[in-house]
Amino acid sequence: MSIILHDITYYHNDGTLLFEHLNCSVETGQHVNLIGNNGAGKSTLLQIMAGRLAPSEGHVITASWPYYVPQQLGWLQEQTVAEALNVDKKIKALQAILRGETDESHFETLADEWDIEEQVNKALADWQLDHIDLALPMHRLSGGEQTRVMLAGMELHVPPIILLDEPTNHLDLRGREQLYRFIERYKGTLVAVSHDRSLLHLNNTTLALAYGKLEVYGGNYEFYKARREEQLNALQQDIHHREKELKLAKKQAQLSKERKQRQEGRDKDRSGIPKIMVNVMKNASEQSAAKSQAVHAEKVGGITKELQQQRDLLGKEQLLQLRFPDSLLHRGKKLVLATGVNFVYDKTPLWAEPLSFQVNSGDRFVIRGMNGAGKTTLLKLIIGALEPTTGTLEKAPCEIIYLDQQYSFIDAEKTVVEQLEQYNRQRLEPAALKTLLIQYQLGVDLWDKKCVQLSGGEKMKLTICCLYVSNTHPDMIVLDEPANNLDISSLEIFTNALKSYKGTLLLVSHDPLLAEELEMTQYIDL
Repeated sequence: MSIILHDITYYHNDGTLLFEHLNCSVETGQHVNLIGNNGAGKSTLLQIMAGRLAPSEGHVITASWPYYVPQQLGWLQEQTVAEALNVDKKIKALQAILRGETDESHFETLADEWDIEEQVNKALADWQLDHIDLALPMHRLSGGEQTRVMLAGMELHVPPIILLDEPTNHLDLRGREQLYRFIERYKGTLVAVSHDRSLLHLNNTTLALAYGKLEVYGGNYEFYKARREEQLNALQQDIHHREKELKLAKKQAQLSKERKQRQEGRDKDRSGIPKIMVNVMKNASEQSAAKSQAVHAEKVGGITKELQQQRDLLGKEQLLQLRFPDSLLHRGKKLVLATGVNFVYDKTPLWAEPLSFQVNSGDRFVIRGMNGAGKTTLLKLIIGALEPTTGTLEKAPCEIIYLDQQYSFIDAEKTVVEQLEQYNRQRLEPAALKTLLIQYQLGVDLWDKKCVQLSGGEKMKLTICCLYVSNTHPDMIVLDEPANNLDISSLEIFTNALKSYKGTLLLVSHDPLLAEELEMTQYIDL
């Protein structure tokens, strides 16, 4: 066994239970997906596996110290690249030896890795980081560069256990494909938290963390989805069976009540029988009827309770169906015409060749390019947040919604209810707004929270809810890496909503599956 979780329980600092009594074993060489909704505790559990966070109860056993690539690299910000890669001591020892120092500790630290600098430089170059100085502080690097430094460390050390927390969030398509290839050839134990379905398809086991419990599925994400579908179908059939059972139980209870009423009528019509005998017979009859009614009432109550529990579970498990309001424009209307467009940063044109393109209503464009190619800049030119330095960009009057990975459409300082009220052009009553929030799976516990505290999935649902109450029919939805902060189920909800949208889509995403599912047929390559 590489990793053993024994009776793991974790409470937040405020005493709130996150998960309890988790037990799981990960075999040596096993590649595992760890999935669950935002807030389920995936990153927390990964930190516990990595030894960076102590569980409230239980313990973790690992065969060796895991190599951990966190989603947030805050604790590495003050380290140098060499320190983050854990090669700083070896390089210092090598440099000391090359200066002629003969201290034995230098040789022990180096451990015969005379080519350590070449190894490090090769690993960094493999991840397009050959321009990075090892003495540079990590905080001087971009988010994507920091992630690639940590991934280069995997190539450098080839550790027996690797833990990855959303490793593809800041990677372009080239970086993602490189990571996929590494995972395919890696022989050690790997646990990955990710919403990247291409990555999830590579691993041979899936752990689903939900409602404080951990369930094991013996296959990749597609296998998990198929099994979950089977389980939901079985649950629906069980609910149908319970509903029939409840109907029968209620009928039997009603028949029992009617029998009791008939018996009471007969008890009143017992002339000629001694009074003492009538009372005895009446008491016996009443006791029997009361007992029968109690049995039926208990059965009805038990079935009703079980049925409600099953319906609640089905409601939690079924995928929420949301829709973006459709555009009211006719298909084919010219919305954007770019002619010789370029943008200058620090006196340098962003694109070697100026851009010329046309976007018509109903088009579905993907803007493709590596990190730094200017994809976000182009989106901001299209929505009018920036002006081109050269060339012209003509736009027809139209309603544009811009959704980035932070969902900046949402006002971070407003509460959920305040945010919805701001867009309430339908003038719905407060009770109707709150009913709508519940329908969008934004429960009472979220209403007074500031939007900055919401997960990516919650912000996405609130965004679509706001569009609904505002009577806005966006002609163009502009998406800048919208999936980066969504959990896997929220990503599916979001994808389905965009698939059904009738209007224009402009998408920046390094997820090829997202573009494929949205049937994006046109491209702008940078």
